[in-house]
Amino acid sequence: MLKRIRYFAESILAKSAYWIFRLLPLNVASSMGGVIGRTLGPFLSRDKLARKNLQRAIPDLDEKQVDEIITAMWDNLGRMVAEFPRMNDMDKHAFAKIVEVEGVEHIEQAKQGAKGSLFFSGHVANWEMAPKTIAIYDCPLGLVYRQGNNPGVDKLMQNMRGHYQSEGIPKGKGGSRQLIKILGQADI
Repeated sequence: MLKRIRYFAESILAKSAYWIFRLLPLNVASSMGGVIGRTLGPFLSRDKLARKNLQRAIPDLDEKQVDEIITAMWDNLGRMVAEFPRMNDMDKHAFAKIVEVEGVEHIEQAKQGAKGSLFFSGHVANWEMAPKTIAIYDCPLGLVYRQGNNPGVDKLMQNMRGHYQSEGIPKGKGGSRQLIKILGQADI
């Protein structure tokens, strides 16, 4: 029962943030998201995990360097969350003003293929930019994603992505089967 109440509250908060950030100019939303991320991030349990993982991966970092990296991480994550609601508002021309695309020929080549293609992207900067870029070049896209813990927030995110993804493919065994099937088709 407590989990359902928490999920409901998180969903309301996520939907409210979505509409607030959607109404703001992109640069204002991004700056606000960065401030919110840097302010609230250190209070989340993921902060401790990120610090632990960073110190394991790069043990030579001193505490100040770890703090700088983790602060930048929260800034980036906050900005990404705040920019996400604006993705669907940008057409090809508006998007081209903020994103420099290298390798468009690979997208065009994938569109001409007889079967599906795989594009790999990392969680660097705003990771929603890669699928949006592919979609802007009229290339149908099936996006592999990790389902959110909160079904209401997950649904909101999938609805936002629905404007630039042809199909959402959940990570896992079922998603793997779905991905193999899709790769055999020429339409994604």
